[in-house]
Amino acid sequence: MSFFDDASLAFLPSGGAGKDGKAYSIKPVPEYGSEEVTNGDFATDSDWVKGAGVTISGEKCECLNTTPYNYALSQIIQLTVNKTYLVSYEILDYVSGEIRVRLGSNMGTTRSSNGVYQENIVAQNTDFILQTVASSFTGSIDNVSVKEVLVDDGDFTFSRGSNLAATRVGPTGLIEKGRENLLTYSNEFDTTWVKSNASVTSGHAGYDGSTDAWKLIQNTTNTFHFIYENVSVSSICTLSIYAKAGEYSGISFFFPNVGGTSTATTFNLSTGTFVNNTHNATAESVGNG
Repeated sequence: MSFFDDASLAFLPSGGAGKDGKAYSIKPVPEYGSEEVTNGDFATDSDWVKGAGVTISGEKCECLNTTPYNYALSQIIQLTVNKTYLVSYEILDYVSGEIRVRLGSNMGTTRSSNGVYQENIVAQNTDFILQTVASSFTGSIDNVSVKEVLVDDGDFTFSRGSNLAATRVGPTGLIEKGRENLLTYSNEFDTTWVKSNASVTSGHAGYDGSTDAWKLIQNTTNTFHFIYENVSVSSICTLSIYAKAGEYSGISFFFPNVGGTSTATTFNLSTGTFVNNTHNATAESVGNG
């Protein structure tokens, strides 16, 4: 059977979007709805519900040690549930802490530095909320905007769906099987991850120059401080992580009750060596610790 016999849609470079045997694409121009937020520039001290430590003056919202995991600022704007909105805001006069946007249960990226931030969020509630995250936030907020995304910018992500038994030819020319990440929150450790003798803070320097790394902090004098997330594994899997030494150097990967046995691999982040290597692990330095 040829490709054309099996295909439900065939695109030929010689068609309308092609030239000289090459295919070209034209990204759509983004379109947005009207402004949903009232008084997003904080010209007056009105329209907003302010949390403890929050004031509006000088045409900006000033936050002083707002309570962790509490609403710093909110406004009822009657968003449509399950529609996507472009949310933007500016952080000024940053001192400390983390803050993020919430549209119901859907949360934006945690921010912990001055800058203008934009992100698309699917509304799961009708309200706009700025929420303090793991530590109290001190800084100023300005230029808050929420607009419905009518036409997105055309960027897309590729998903293989649920058929992980499928194969593809990879860039090396070898056949690869489908893969999926079984960890629901790979870099949001303040969500479903369980902490034991420890807490986490966000906004730390990452391996790639970003500030989206997390720090594991002891809160007792116990020997082990750890976080974990429950996953169900029924076949061969691979675990990977970027890690850097802090107050402590040892990091362990612990798998309870795998085949009736609990096993762990431990690595010394300061010396770059394995203390024990139960799982045939490998390690590679990416620089800066």
